[in-house]
Amino acid sequence: MTSLCAVLTAGPSPLSAMLYALAPPGTSSGQHIGLDGVSLGYVQEVGGRSSGLWTDPASGWTWAGNARLDNREELRETLHLPAGVSDAALAYHAFLRFETKALTRIQGDWQFAAWNARERKMVVARDPFGTAELYYHQSPGRFACASLINAVLTLPELSREPHWEHLVLSLSHLPCAVDSTAYRYVRRLAPGHALLLTAESCQVLAYAKIDSHVPLARGSADDHQILFEASFRQAVESRIRSVLRPATTLSGGFNSAAVTATAARLLYPAGENLVAFTVAPTLTPRLHSLAKWHANLNVRLVSASSQCPVAAWHAAVSITGSPDCHSHPPWQLPLLAEAQALGHSALLIGQGGGATLSWSARPTDLPARFDRK
Repeated sequence: MTSLCAVLTAGPSPLSAMLYALAPPGTSSGQHIGLDGVSLGYVQEVGGRSSGLWTDPASGWTWAGNARLDNREELRETLHLPAGVSDAALAYHAFLRFETKALTRIQGDWQFAAWNARERKMVVARDPFGTAELYYHQSPGRFACASLINAVLTLPELSREPHWEHLVLSLSHLPCAVDSTAYRYVRRLAPGHALLLTAESCQVLAYAKIDSHVPLARGSADDHQILFEASFRQAVESRIRSVLRPATTLSGGFNSAAVTATAARLLYPAGENLVAFTVAPTLTPRLHSLAKWHANLNVRLVSASSQCPVAAWHAAVSITGSPDCHSHPPWQLPLLAEAQALGHSALLIGQGGGATLSWSARPTDLPARFDRK
């Protein structure tokens, strides 16, 4: 997943500094710096097509964001767009047509910021599951949001005063408020929420809520299994559809094994191999038995023995700007570094109850939190 920034402020735009905090110089990017104090921008890997920035003079909207869509074909047919259109462009055109009603129509991992120069209003939103992170600061006459906290912290004169309640809970591995961060004046946009900004107000809109108590449709256990397998396959397929050299992780549990087995089966007809990374040496024999059932699967052991928890915590803080210790397990960074060195552009994981996670091969694009509320 690529990264996004948006700024609404008087005076010189801080957008360049924010984008620099998200990715090194030379990374593919797009920027819009308006005369009205509004700046929008994004960064993504070279050759990536998951992000975009467009302006529609007829409606007055300027849109910047990124997307990886599950319902791509359904949305494309509704909007009558060509087959080669990118997911980001689909999300943009859906917003142009439906505006905030598009939030419930865009299914997948996405985030965007849109500014209407005519009506002088901004919409900032992220996907219902919260895979694409968004942090923001809002004060009289100033607003900024970005995919990582450290980009927001580049704002001039923004206080870095700690949010002590959040830190105590986080460092104790206890649940924190869904919109709080380690900094008092930086907030996290909750999954399934949007911000509606005008000159008079900044409103938080809850457009989606995941209900885990929805009763199952009538049918036998076999019927439910068939429906689940189809949905699970679609979830994995949509995440490997548009990336180069996807890989997976294996923890030895059912979730990561199911993601890996499904991805291997999907890649096999095209003659593509799948590398599955693990940091669990005691599980290696069992994981290799999984590979025997999939000719295109290669299990690769990564050593994390040299990575102590404190060192991992410091490294993760330097990347994300957030000291939330429960989101930075010690094994994480060696595994990501190994995958990056081998040229993999996406990692699928089993964490989050079988959910998979898009990753653009840069640790800086690693979302700060994996938990699902």
